[in-house]
Amino acid sequence: MLRHFAVVACVICLGLLLAAVFWLVNVVVAPHVFFFAAQLFGGLRGPFALVLLALIGPALVAIPFGYGFGLLPWRRPTVTSLLVAFLAAALNMIHALWAGIDLLDSRGRVHFLEANLLIALFVTAAAIGTRSAARWDLRNRLITGGAALACVSAATVVATYATYRYVMAFSRAA
Repeated sequence: MLRHFAVVACVICLGLLLAAVFWLVNVVVAPHVFFFAAQLFGGLRGPFALVLLALIGPALVAIPFGYGFGLLPWRRPTVTSLLVAFLAAALNMIHALWAGIDLLDSRGRVHFLEANLLIALFVTAAAIGTRSAARWDLRNRLITGGAALACVSAATVVATYATYRYVMAFSRAA
C-alpha cells in the first residue's frame, strides 16, 4: 500500500514539475528559438510555421526530461510516463483556457499539437531511457534518473533566466 502511495505521489510531483518546466520553456525560450529559426530560414509562414512553433517547446523539454524519467526504476514505465505526460499536458491546456486563449483558432490548434507532441515525445524518450538502463541495478538507476531530472529542471531555470536577461538587455539598448 505504501509503495502505491509513493508511486502516485511521484507521478503527481513529476507531472507538476514537467508542467512547470514545459510552461517556462514555452513562454520564454521557445519563442526566441522560433524567431531565430525564422530568420535563419528567411521567414516562415503558413502551416509549417505553426508546426515548428508547436514542436520547439515539447522537443526542448520532453526528450531530455522523458529520458531522465525512463532511467528511474519504474515497475510499469510506459503507463507511468503516460500518466505524467497526460497530467502535464492537461495542466498546460487548463492554463491556456484560464489565460483566455480560444482553443478553436490557429493558436489554439498549436496548443493541442503541443500537448500531443509533449505526450508522444515524453513517452518515447522514457521508453528509450528505460531500455538503455535495463541492465543497471536499481540503485544506479535511481541515482542517475534523479540526477538527470534535477539537471534538466535546473538547466531550464538557468536557460529561462539567461533568455530573460538577454531580452532585457536588448530592450534597454533599443
